[in-house]
Amino acid sequence: MGCGGSKSTAVVESNVDVRRHNGIKRSNDVINERATVDESRGYTEQNSGNVTEGQSVKVNEEIAHPLKHKNVINGHTTGIDDGVVINQQRDEPESIERKSKQNVRQSAPYKIPTDPKTESPFDSSVNVAKYREEPIPVFGRAAFPLSKDTPDLKIEDTFWPGKRALIPDYNQMVKLDKHAIETPPGLRKDMDQLVAHLTTVANSQLEKLRVIFRWVAHNTEYNVQGFRTGMPGDNSAEAVLRTGLAVCGGYSNLMVAMCAKAGVECVKISGYAKGSGYWPGKENLSKMTHAWNRVTVDGSTFLCDCTWAAGSVDTAFTRHWKESQFLAEPKSFANHHFPKGVDIQNIFSTLSLEEWNNTPVLGALAQFSGLECVSHTEGIIKAPNNSCLIKLKLERALYNTFCIVENEDGTKLKGVVIQWWNENELSCSIRLPKAGRYSFILIGKISWQRNDNGNTEVLYPEQLSDAIGNTLVSYVIKATGGEKLDPMSTEEINLYGAPLNSPDYGLTPADKNEATVEAVAGSAHVVFKKLHEGPSSVRVDLYKVGDQNKKMKSFVYCEHFDDWVVCHVRCPFAGKYILTMYVKSDHEDYSCQLTYIIVSAGKFDPIRLPDMSTVSGPNAKFAGHGLRLRDALTSTIVTVEGEGQLVIACDATKEMKVIAGLKDISESPNNDGGYVVETNKTETEQVTTVSLRLKTKGFFKLTLFAKPKSESVPTKNEFVGQWLVCCRKPSKKEPFPKGATDIGTEAKFPFLGLQTAAQSRVVCENGEGTFEVFSKPESSVEFLFNLKKGKEDDEVERQVFADTYVMETKRITRFHFRMDKTGTFAFRLFAKSEGSEKHDYVGIWLVVNEKVCKKPTYPGRKTTYGPKSIFWDSGLGLDDGNSKRLDLFDGEGELCFTHKPSTNRRITAHLETAQGGRKDKSSVTSSLIEAGWSDEGEIASTRIRLRIKKPGLYDLVVFTEDETGKSFTYAGVWLVDCAKATTKAMFPEVRGTMGPEPLFLQMGLSTKAPHCSTLPADADGLCTLTVLRDKPFSMIFQTEDERCKISETKSKTGKPSFMITCDVKLPRPGLYTLNMFAAEPKTSKSDFVGTWLMEWNKK
Repeated sequence: MGCGGSKSTAVVESNVDVRRHNGIKRSNDVINERATVDESRGYTEQNSGNVTEGQSVKVNEEIAHPLKHKNVINGHTTGIDDGVVINQQRDEPESIERKSKQNVRQSAPYKIPTDPKTESPFDSSVNVAKYREEPIPVFGRAAFPLSKDTPDLKIEDTFWPGKRALIPDYNQMVKLDKHAIETPPGLRKDMDQLVAHLTTVANSQLEKLRVIFRWVAHNTEYNVQGFRTGMPGDNSAEAVLRTGLAVCGGYSNLMVAMCAKAGVECVKISGYAKGSGYWPGKENLSKMTHAWNRVTVDGSTFLCDCTWAAGSVDTAFTRHWKESQFLAEPKSFANHHFPKGVDIQNIFSTLSLEEWNNTPVLGALAQFSGLECVSHTEGIIKAPNNSCLIKLKLERALYNTFCIVENEDGTKLKGVVIQWWNENELSCSIRLPKAGRYSFILIGKISWQRNDNGNTEVLYPEQLSDAIGNTLVSYVIKATGGEKLDPMSTEEINLYGAPLNSPDYGLTPADKNEATVEAVAGSAHVVFKKLHEGPSSVRVDLYKVGDQNKKMKSFVYCEHFDDWVVCHVRCPFAGKYILTMYVKSDHEDYSCQLTYIIVSAGKFDPIRLPDMSTVSGPNAKFAGHGLRLRDALTSTIVTVEGEGQLVIACDATKEMKVIAGLKDISESPNNDGGYVVETNKTETEQVTTVSLRLKTKGFFKLTLFAKPKSESVPTKNEFVGQWLVCCRKPSKKEPFPKGATDIGTEAKFPFLGLQTAAQSRVVCENGEGTFEVFSKPESSVEFLFNLKKGKEDDEVERQVFADTYVMETKRITRFHFRMDKTGTFAFRLFAKSEGSEKHDYVGIWLVVNEKVCKKPTYPGRKTTYGPKSIFWDSGLGLDDGNSKRLDLFDGEGELCFTHKPSTNRRITAHLETAQGGRKDKSSVTSSLIEAGWSDEGEIASTRIRLRIKKPGLYDLVVFTEDETGKSFTYAGVWLVDCAKATTKAMFPEVRGTMGPEPLFLQMGLSTKAPHCSTLPADADGLCTLTVLRDKPFSMIFQTEDERCKISETKSKTGKPSFMITCDVKLPRPGLYTLNMFAAEPKTSKSDFVGTWLMEWNKK
């Protein structure tokens, strides 16, 4: 009685996500069967008198001989319209418009480097020079004559020319469909009223036919139970209108009756159809009877199948509108339908029934795609060895294709078929497990579809596949071999090699696209040419066939260099492997998938790599942070003598921090000085250099992370890429300082208002170098530092001197290096601002020295030289403003301080040697602290005089009196560089400051000018000191040298003041001290009030 639909081999509602050739495999991607309306189960259609088998059918020339052009018919992919509906389980739809935009990007030329590589940096046996010399095969949509321009297809673009001429705008059909679907149910009681209502919106025969066809399809449910039991019931037009239940004859009868009332010529045709239960070469066609309609519109004849247009059947009928069955494409329709009656056959087709029964089953999508059956033009394929290769060509590219192979009981077989593309030819290799009859179905998709859940009712063809279906072609394979063949794969997908959309993601095969790659000595590779800017990232997976849960991440590497991508596989042992590449472009997910079968044979030594499966080279976030590679257009770093580098740049305004990690094949971090990350900045860009110095040969993984340098908005480190490092010969140089991997400033450095013009390295010349840090003049930042080499606790001492001085616009701290060792050192800097309790780590720099300095090493002090903040807070100042070091060219020098009025803070100081910072108690150094005071009796200046007999470097440590006057506080340190020993006598050892004690000033005593604590002797060795007071007092003068002769003279009048003059005759040139004691009148006790230095320099 009829094939209302098509379940069997050609009918699959596939939950198989056909997009998986373009996307990542999902675990729930399985194949579900879904039958469209089919009524060929075991009974013959009862003639209801509408059309006899011998009735003549007039058909216009366009459809009279639909099978004459056999080669044309055997050529298009995806979809027996008969109910193959593909459910997609993707996260989000993708518009054709976006895909067409990607094609525009594809045409943009890729900028080839000026000095391109001829071979892979990782594997020199992979030579890419030949691909530059010879044209690369055209791949993707560009290989398809009808897809080169990739128009944004609309529903009407899928129509064949005759239908498109009648329906230039599908929106009008949608309006008519809406009117038909929304017709009140009560009108079906009267056919005249119903037809009158339906045709009120119709202005032509086409529109009348459309509303009637759509109403019948929408309001008539297929009689599933009657079809399966062989008792279809009354299928007259009146009964179907009343009950809304029918098989194919009922649909056709109702169409004839309603069209007659509307004045549209419509005839019922009975015959055979390739519906549910059919396969090519089917022996008994009596169960494949079916009925459909021939209609005439404006003098032209067309074919319609209202039964197949209405919906499909699984366990029950599901309404699912199929546009392709209205004014059906004649050649595709003829492939599915064969009318009974000799006259009708001669007009409808030039094939006999036997010939028709032996043709492949083609879907409407096959004709639309221009499918040509290259290898097998008959529907039955003989496979004497249980294997075969089917080749098909298409003129229009499809979004995806998927192969289904079922055995005789309908069980779908997994891993028995693999398919791959070359230009516009699709090859399908099939290996069947044993002898028997199998069905092969190739389905496809024109574009990305919405998600369907189960038997979703489709009223309007929102997607192209709704209008044209998704089955391309189906065959029967008769396997007669005696051997049992193992599956070729365990993957649920069966499209291998590169998919057609890979050029949209920036990759095209450099050579002939193949599904299987033979490994040589365990090594295999696949080469791709980059298009436009190439893919944003590629992930790779490798596993052995049969053990897909065990990823072999250490045996696969996807390499990027210049305008090439090479996927390298190092098989650990013989066998079959599945290589999968996941590709994404821009900010999309990994929505393009490339899968290959790697076949490895023989014995070989396996090569293990670090885990490079996630990504190689920079990922999308690398560019998202504004980072770019400087010259290194490769994901492989090949060291030379164990050394290599990766240079990364960004705009100077970005202020990015790049962090690196280095691991070997065991995923153990390399912390033995194998790398450093150095960041330098110019006016226009920031440059980060990752330098490698490896002491062992082998493979390493360099991983990079990045984040903005910002203290105000803390952010996490983001993974931005990884590189494979190949070290074929270890470095003979010393490793970088251990633990010193992140070279340059920390975020705290600018936060404290610090700047530096220095690069990340201080390169010493003749063992000396300098490094400067700038801040604002009012800055009070204090520094600590250390210099290390090798182990983190192996500190190198007495190599650094740091001083600070203030200019008009900035404060400069300069670090001087004087190295007595060669090598590379880590200089770490710590800083704290005023009010902070601890020093914060602010940066690290490399100090590179190739020659030992012959000058004396610096003292081992780890802070900056010069005054501390307490120095300025105590009202002290520097006489020269900037001095942080004293150069004693003749073994003698001095340091002068000024005092603000009313401060009167005393100074004390001592010298320390360069050997561990110990206070020098030897007789080779001497210091003397002298005070100067004003007429008002306040301390105005302090002078520290030094004399040293042994050349070298010393620290002059200075302390200032606190507010209480009871203790002294560290106020600063000055470097003393004595180049030549003094020939003068050492200063006498005096505790404290020379000059008046506080009591001297408190008693109102003063001296005649000059107001200083040094008394120069005249040529005869005579020193004079006059003490003044506005009231009487007494004085006692003493010297430590008994040879000094003291004489006193007192004023008697007290006008203008009371004075006591002391004259001291020195015995010979040299240094002497004069101690003074004072007392009030009529007191017997005298108090110590000061010490003066007497100096006789013989000329």
